[in-house]
Amino acid sequence: MDISFCFTGKLNKITRSEAKDLVISLGGQFKSGVPNTLNYLVTNDPGSGSSKNTKARNLGVEIITEAEFLEMAY
Repeated sequence: MDISFCFTGKLNKITRSEAKDLVISLGGQFKSGVPNTLNYLVTNDPGSGSSKNTKARNLGVEIITEAEFLEMAY
């Protein structure tokens, strides 16, 4: 899996470190920012006006929830 993920905001089910480890263990890439090559921004507040959410929307990056990310991973 060559898919990249960035996480923003508070996660409820797993820690940020666990999320990063999970992405890497599945062959994905963990990004700390929102480059134009990003596949998914993971947030529990998709409607947030945060800089990462705004940039992701402007770039057309898919914004998903933590629950959606966990469904993809497991």
